Amino acid sequence: MLTLEETKKNLIKQLEDANKSTIVLVGDSGMRKTWMARKISELDKYDTLWVYMTEKYDDINLFYEDIARQYLSLSPITEEWKEDENETQLFVIKVEPKEKKEDQEKSLSIEEKIRNKMREIGHALYIKNKHLLLVLDDLGNNNDRLYVKLSTKWRSMFLPKFHNHLKIIITTRKLRDSNEQQSTEVIKFPQHLQPQESSDLLKQSVDKNVSEKSNYQQLRVAIADGKSEGIRKPATITTIAKALNYIAQHDASVLERAILQAAYYEKHLREKN
Repeated sequence: MLTLEETKKNLIKQLEDANKSTIVLVGDSGMRKTWMARKISELDKYDTLWVYMTEKYDDINLFYEDIARQYLSLSPITEEWKEDENETQLFVIKVEPKEKKEDQEKSLSIEEKIRNKMREIGHALYIKNKHLLLVLDDLGNNNDRLYVKLSTKWRSMFLPKFHNHLKIIITTRKLRDSNEQQSTEVIKFPQHLQPQESSDLLKQSVDKNVSEKSNYQQLRVAIADGKSEGIRKPATITTIAKALNYIAQHDASVLERAILQAAYYEKHLREKN
């Protein structure tokens, strides 16, 4: 079973493979798939477009709007949507009803602006030998068709010669058959962290006044040795750490008891399983 650091190295390796255009991160909620994607997006070699996947993107115009918010200066678009000097209608917050034909014309204008901008970006990436990363961050929809639709539409915005500079990361809880393609790499996240990873994450997440308590080590061992489902998940560990940090700041007199209770709870679950 790979550690998170090993998983990150594998992800970077797959993204560097010219034959791999899409990487699918598969794992339970709380296993840091989104965290991992963000770490990759912070690397200098990538410019990133981040989309939180919801069913609203069945309307492709909303996908365009999300891209526009991240990559276009809003001022030229704002001017198009002005009705008079005192009333500015931004396309991202427009609520007034319009004629269907007018909406289509404005939507087309937005699409054209985005396509022009993406081609500019594609050319710049081509010159600098960098990559543009699209992250489709799943919010539990598991919608195959939507992933394919957005990925295809995004690629169509670029000239074919730029396609090798485009990469896609998808985060999802379930593996889909449609993701099993030659140009796609699937990376499965473990169900829980390794013991040392669990211990390290707890240490990183708690404040100093928590880790200095004498019974902190009991909690660290209880979590690191935990075998029941959920105990060694990052989300569980950080939740425990946040609770203890809050207690330390607001009611330090009960901190040691709270640490012991957390350690006992984890130990009890371990022995039960």
